[in-house]
Amino acid sequence: MNSKPSFSEYIRQIQVICIALIIGQLLFLGISIYLVKYSGTNFGNGGLNEIFIYIVPLFSISSMLGSYIFFKSKLIKVKDTPNLFTKLGEYRSAQIVRWALLEGPSFFSIIAYLLTGNYLYLGLVTLIIVLFILTIPNRGSVENELELSWEEKNQLGE
Repeated sequence: MNSKPSFSEYIRQIQVICIALIIGQLLFLGISIYLVKYSGTNFGNGGLNEIFIYIVPLFSISSMLGSYIFFKSKLIKVKDTPNLFTKLGEYRSAQIVRWALLEGPSFFSIIAYLLTGNYLYLGLVTLIIVLFILTIPNRGSVENELELSWEEKNQLGE
């Protein structure tokens, strides 16, 4: 019995991880919007908004940049891995860390919106979720990012 998943199963697994992270953000965002809009839950602390107006965008942009730099530097190391299945595992780990670096500022922005009611933070969340969607892996993107050789593609089968 083959314990290693097929390439299609591997792609499906990391797609499910990414989509689950997106859904978690969207659910928290939806609950927060409901609380602010319809339940009147808005702490409305102007002092918080004065601080968050600088911290949240700075944190979000630096995390987006950090996730890009981390992922690209990790890809350089992963490409040199001789074993294909180790390479795929390292790629998945790099993707998960990349998404974690994006998810943190997304939740922070949602919390800032919940505390202040400022729509700027929803714009940042939207931008981060778009980045998540753009980074959902597919067969072609994995093959291109890892620069798989012809032999490695043949090992993947299908």
